Amino acid sequence: MADYLDQFRSAELTTDFALSDLERYLNSQGSKLADFGLPQPEQHTSLLQLEQASSSSQYTYLTSKYQEDELSLSNEQLDIYHTILESFYTPSVERRQTCFFIEGKAGCGKSYTANVLVNRLRSEGYIVLVVGSTALSVTQYDRGRTAHSAFGIPVTENHMELQSRIGPHSDHAQFRRNVDIIFWEELPMSN
Repeated sequence: MADYLDQFRSAELTTDFALSDLERYLNSQGSKLADFGLPQPEQHTSLLQLEQASSSSQYTYLTSKYQEDELSLSNEQLDIYHTILESFYTPSVERRQTCFFIEGKAGCGKSYTANVLVNRLRSEGYIVLVVGSTALSVTQYDRGRTAHSAFGIPVTENHMELQSRIGPHSDHAQFRRNVDIIFWEELPMSN
């Protein structure tokens, strides 16, 4: 609950969003809130609403954070930062799907640069999905999640065909369709 309270600053919103999030998780496991004696949320909130509410409640913080962090970027990091932003801000009619790969030795600031980008775009109201190959790789990002969780990729030990557990008309699918940009931490570690 503390994480939700930090995000929303309102007890009513905190309880409602926490129950909605918990309900989604329990439903994915074949359970429901009532199985555990928990009340239903006052209003159903989608993942998209949850993401938008979380970002909007932090716009001021995210703006000051990215502005402060921008000042500490090296020239090389600034080049990467501005190249990605320039591509992202290109009008959608002219924009093409683009993939950037930030490469460098460990400790050179790749994740730091990505985090500044994430904070800036979220402060401007964009829906940013941060995923990683491992849970450890996304711990430095607010609302980062594993690729398996974000895309419903099953974890299997055999080499069967992989198919996402996310249905095309589900809340998760609707959220993915509204994502403006995906940051995938440690992509080369994916298989």
